[in-house]
Amino acid sequence: MIKLSIQDKFDGTNKIQELRNAIGTTIGDPKYSDKTWILVSVSKSGDRCTLKQKKGGNSTIREHSWRTWNALFF
Repeated sequence: MIKLSIQDKFDGTNKIQELRNAIGTTIGDPKYSDKTWILVSVSKSGDRCTLKQKKGGNSTIREHSWRTWNALFF
């Protein structure tokens, strides 16, 4: 998958800013999974996101921003 920083320049979208505006948003539906995540931060380049497990654990993960964007907006 293409990095969002490259895609934003190529097609004129602003997906990185959409992610930054969504910091604090929960990802996942607690009705279907006990593993819900909160978007904590977006890297300076915009290509990585940090997520923290909302309940049932104290896990933190970093993943590609395109994956997080798809989970939130697609």
